[in-house]
Amino acid sequence: MIPPHRAPSQSDHLLYRYIARLGDLDLYSDDDGTKPETIPLAAAKVHEGYSPINFTNDIAILTLSRIPKKSKIGTAFPICLPIDEPLRSSNFVNANPTVAGWGSLYFNGPSSPTLQQVTLPVVKNDVCKNAYGTRSVIDDRVLCAGYITGGKDACQGDSGGPLMHRQIVNDAISFHQVGIVSYGRRCAEAGYPGVYTRVTAFLDWIQRNIS
Repeated sequence: MIPPHRAPSQSDHLLYRYIARLGDLDLYSDDDGTKPETIPLAAAKVHEGYSPINFTNDIAILTLSRIPKKSKIGTAFPICLPIDEPLRSSNFVNANPTVAGWGSLYFNGPSSPTLQQVTLPVVKNDVCKNAYGTRSVIDDRVLCAGYITGGKDACQGDSGGPLMHRQIVNDAISFHQVGIVSYGRRCAEAGYPGVYTRVTAFLDWIQRNIS
C-alpha cells in the first residue's frame, strides 16, 4: 500500500484509475447472492524481467488501497501460495487444477458475464515444447495444462487469472495458486495446452516484493 506519510504521486493517481472487483459472479447482476467489492489499486509491481514479446516472467503484484471488508455471505476469500513442501518443489504433472475467469467463451467470441471455471490436467513441459517449438520459451518458469484433444481452456480475457490446486487434508479443503494464465494458441486448440506462469518459480520474488 501507499505509505501514509507520503503524498500520492502522479503514478499513484494513475493507479487509482484501475480497480479490483472482489467476490463477484455475474458482472451484470446485483441479485446473484454475492456481496462484491470494488477497490482501487494502490500499487502495481511488474516483474523486472517481463518480456511482452516472449511472455517470460509474466507476473505482477497488485496491491489494493485497503483491506477488503468481511461479510458473512462474502464470496471472496484469500488463496494460499504454494510455499510449503511438497507443493513448493512439485511440478504438478498429472494434477488437475482449476482455472477461472470471465474471458471469451471461445476464440474471438464474446466474454462471459458469469464466472466460468474448468479443471485441466497439468502436462509435462516437454509436451509444451514439442507443441510450440521455437515460437515460445518453455522452461521451468512456466507450467502447461490442457487436454491433448483440446475443447477446454482459458481464453482471451482470462490472462492474469489463477490456476488453483485443490487439496484435502484431514477433511479440510484448501486452495493454492500454482499458476497464472499467460498465453496459448487461440483457445482450446487440440495439441496446444495453455501456458501458465509457474508460481513456485517466483516465490522468492513475490516474498521480496510484498514484505
